[in-house]
Amino acid sequence: MQAKILEVLAVDDGRSIVSKGLNTEEVARKIGVSRPTASRWLAVLEATSKVKHYDVGRSKIWFIAPKKI
Repeated sequence: MQAKILEVLAVDDGRSIVSKGLNTEEVARKIGVSRPTASRWLAVLEATSKVKHYDVGRSKIWFIAPKKI
C-alpha cells in the first residue's frame, strides 16, 4: 500500500521524478481505498518521513518529502 501511495504522489516529468500534491480524497480514489484507510497509511508514511503535508482549510495536501542531503 505504501508503494502505491508513493507512486501516485510521484510524477516523472522526463528529467526527474517530482512530487505533486494531492488531498487525502484524491489519494484514496487513485489507490482504490476509503478515505480513512488512505489517511491512516499517509500518517504512517509521514511518521517515517516519506511524505509531508500542508493544510489548506480543512484539507491536507500530501506530497513526497524532500530528501535530506
